[in-house]
Formats: sequence, structure tokens, C-alpha cells
Amino acid sequence: DSLKSYPIKTRVRLWGERLMLRAFTTRIDKFVVQTPSMAEQVRGFLGEQTPVVVCPFVLAEVDQADVSAEKIYDFVYVASAEPHKNHQKLIAAWCLLAEQGLRPSLALTVPFDTALSFQIEELKRKWDLNVFNLGQLSSSEVCALYDQSSALIYPSTTESLGLPLIEANARQLPIIAAELDYVRDIVEPVQTFDPSSRTSIARAVRRHLESDEPAQLIHGPEVFLREVMQ
Repeated sequence: DSLKSYPIKTRVRLWGERLMLRAFTTRIDKFVVQTPSMAEQVRGFLGEQTPVVVCPFVLAEVDQADVSAEKIYDFVYVASAEPHKNHQKLIAAWCLLAEQGLRPSLALTVPFDTALSFQIEELKRKWDLNVFNLGQLSSSEVCALYDQSSALIYPSTTESLGLPLIEANARQLPIIAAELDYVRDIVEPVQTFDPSSRTSIARAVRRHLESDEPAQLIHGPEVFLREVMQ
């Protein structure tokens, strides 16, 4: 079920990888993964007795933040265009915020000439969103983008590690992220949300911006009946 959102070629490749993993499990002494939640997924797929070691790592030192950089964007989301990165729900939340009269700026790194990049541009025009897709960036450009942003928002539904979370945390950026295990494996977000709900994402953004919407008033039965009868 988790693969249904992927193109058919990607699904075939991933199923092939899963079959290969099962086939060679008996020849493997141990699996090395980067987070406790990934260890749980491995054991859930291959069995509770599967030998798994948690050993997180990054390939390079995180650059020091440029404290003099001007803050241009309210939020940044460094991610490619795969379905699990959940851009659709994020942009839907930004449309909801625009409907409510709030248009925070958001920087994205979706590769140009992808279906997702065209969809983002279409919704940006329709809702007059303050969204800027900068395309695929180099590692140095990503570091500069973090320094130009006030917070990281991270709606991805699954990650093996979540490198942008580590990078943003090292640069002391506030993190607004999905309330999922992989997030709390490595960082403590300042706000969390249900990644399947545009309303939840939008509310987390509003809370972070200290512009929270008022709670829904709860009426008595007479008000309800009056509304129904009108």
C-alpha cells in the first residue's frame, strides 16, 4: 500500500529490491541502519529476530552557519520530487493559509521540468502563494538557503535518516515537522503536525508564526436547530 503513490516503474523496482532483500537475508550477518525507526521497519519486514545495529552517520561535516545572512524566507523545505516527500499536502496547506489571509514565504528545491514543479507553479498563480521553487541545488547552495530561511518545515512521510533535519538543527533553525518516529529519532521539533492533513500542517505554521486561529465555538442544540431550519 505504501508504494501506490509511486509510478509503476518505481513500484516494480522497489518490489524487486524487497524480493532480493528477502532472498539474501540468510547470507547477511547483520543490518546496519541509521535510526531506531528504521530498525523497527527492518524487523517488521524480515522478522523480530533479524540482527540490526543502529549507527547514524553523515558523509561530511555540516558547514558553519552564516549568521550575517539576510532572512529572505519564512520557511524552507529541502526535498526532491518523490511522492513520500509530501509536497502536495504542504502546498495544499499553503493554499488553505492563503484562503485565511496568511501568505508566509516558502522556499522549495523541487527539480525543474517535473510534473510536481508545474503543479506548484499552477497553484502559486491560482492562490497568489508566496512560494519560490529554486530547483535542485548544490550542497553549498543548500547551506546558503538554510541561512536565508527562518525555519525548516518537513512534511515527508518517511525517511531513512532525514539529512535536512540534521543540517537545519546544526544551524539552529526551528523545525516544524511531521509527528513521526523518524523525526524524533534525530531532532526535537518546535511544532509538529499530521502529515496527511493540510489543516494540521497549516495550524502548525500558524502556531509557529504566533497567528493561531481561534478554536471553533461549540454551540447548544438550539443554535444547531436554528441553523438547520434556516
